[in-house]
Amino acid sequence: MGYGDDLMATGEVKELRAIYPEAKFVIGDGVKYYWSEIFENNPYIVQGNNLKKHSDIKWVSNYLGNRPYRKYKTEQEKDRYVWNNAYSAKKGEIFLLRKKMKYLQKLLMKLRKNLKIKKLFI
Repeated sequence: MGYGDDLMATGEVKELRAIYPEAKFVIGDGVKYYWSEIFENNPYIVQGNNLKKHSDIKWVSNYLGNRPYRKYKTEQEKDRYVWNNAYSAKKGEIFLLRKKMKYLQKLLMKLRKNLKIKKLFI
């Protein structure tokens, strides 16, 4: 599991913001939080050690060992994959700092020029 899973968690947060616009979100099980580089600079996702700074916190149960696209029956079956076919991934979000955005824009323009691409779809 990796960045793709974490990106899907940001998609869940994005949808929950429509229901809870004032809330901050923590990825975890209600006790332990999980953090990823993908969550960096996301103004809606907070680390568990910052919970006391916010009055309205919602936990999102999408973390390693508890993914919504899998069905977990028992502890003994943790390594057995049973897919939750009812799950549909939500479009996630990545928040970059301006400095990183400018760097990426320059990189993409250079790539576009070198590959002679008329339009870059991003």
